[in-house]
Amino acid sequence: MTVFRILIFLTVAISVILAELWLATTPGEVTVFWGNYRIDTSLSLVLHVVVVFCLITAILYRIWGAAKRAPKEIRQRAFLRNQRRGYEALGSSLISCASGNPSEALRYAKKASALLDSPPSAKLLEAQAAQLAGDSSKVRETFQSLMEEPETALLGVRGLMGEALRKGDLSEALKLANEAYRLNPYAEGLWQQRLEIQIKRRQWVEAYEAVCEAVRSKHISSKDGKRRRAVILYERACIAEKSGEVDTQLSLLKDAVKLDTQFVIATAKLAECLSVEGNTEKASRLIKKLWSKKPHPALAAVYRSLRPDLDPIMQVKRFESLVVKNPSHHESHIAIAEAALAAKLWGEARSKLKFILDKGVITRRVCNLMAKVEEGEFGDMEQSHYWSRQKVSALPDEAWICISCGVEASIWQGCCKNCNSFDTLVWKRPQPVMRFSDHEGLS
Repeated sequence: MTVFRILIFLTVAISVILAELWLATTPGEVTVFWGNYRIDTSLSLVLHVVVVFCLITAILYRIWGAAKRAPKEIRQRAFLRNQRRGYEALGSSLISCASGNPSEALRYAKKASALLDSPPSAKLLEAQAAQLAGDSSKVRETFQSLMEEPETALLGVRGLMGEALRKGDLSEALKLANEAYRLNPYAEGLWQQRLEIQIKRRQWVEAYEAVCEAVRSKHISSKDGKRRRAVILYERACIAEKSGEVDTQLSLLKDAVKLDTQFVIATAKLAECLSVEGNTEKASRLIKKLWSKKPHPALAAVYRSLRPDLDPIMQVKRFESLVVKNPSHHESHIAIAEAALAAKLWGEARSKLKFILDKGVITRRVCNLMAKVEEGEFGDMEQSHYWSRQKVSALPDEAWICISCGVEASIWQGCCKNCNSFDTLVWKRPQPVMRFSDHEGLS
């Protein structure tokens, strides 16, 4: 760029020199008549006067243009200065907010809001600083001001929704979630927040519709949507059971099992309902079908209750027709062992339990059953006590564990009682707890 400017300067300078040389070597005269006056001069002087006049005119025009633009430029410079100071205040507010200094953050946020003519970022920081300071009225006022502008309305609504959730006002939070969903149903994470609030309020019908909308809008997969809908239908079936609506309960359970064919608890409950209706054979087929894919103690318990009239020996034979669907699974061997114990078939129970022990699956339930076998078959209390003591070091039995908070639940429910998370209880083995003596803990 500098070389280009030098070339321009040299070109102009050479042109001027050449023009002066031409005028000097080419004399001429100019005569001007003006009224009673006659002016005789050289052509060179006239041309120089014209050039000087043009230069003076150009300079005056530039001065006039600068004077005309001056107010606008002054305002622009003031605006840019305020913008710079405003963004500096915004940065300081963000740093103070992250440092846990709410009063300083709020002061800088207000300054940024004033200098930047209240942009959304400054307003949002102001709200966050107010939250840190515990000024809920200021938080609400800030988010409400954001709601008044169309471009920031969703931000304001979601901010108020978060504040309502923080206070535990689920009714207000759900109303705001519905409003935010109306403004933009595709906003990131909004459908999930709305669904969680509906579930916390146990509004299962609305939650079911929300899941259907989420599947249609591709927020979740069809498989995930089916599972969630199945759990919601199961919860509705539990409500119908408490209300004595047997037909509704049965219909809801059938729909839940149809949506998720490996839903153990819903299948077990449906089998119970079918048995009450007198359809024991259908209930048995239902449990056998799921046992082939997913054996579970709850299924074995319901299967046993379907025919309470059978004597223990016949119950063992009946269980053999169940476990043949999945003979290699350890739950199948435990189910036969429990039935054999009830029938006092000690040898059968021992052989099934020994098969599990040989595989190294020494759980507390297996130890407990072995203790009963030793006591019942031979009256060997020493061996019975041995197996009872083994429970201390044995593997914990599988249980319903919340994958969100890690708490163990005695029964399966749609929402964890500890953290209220939806559909987070899974059947798995808890982590064993290591116990140390006082001496070992201090070494």
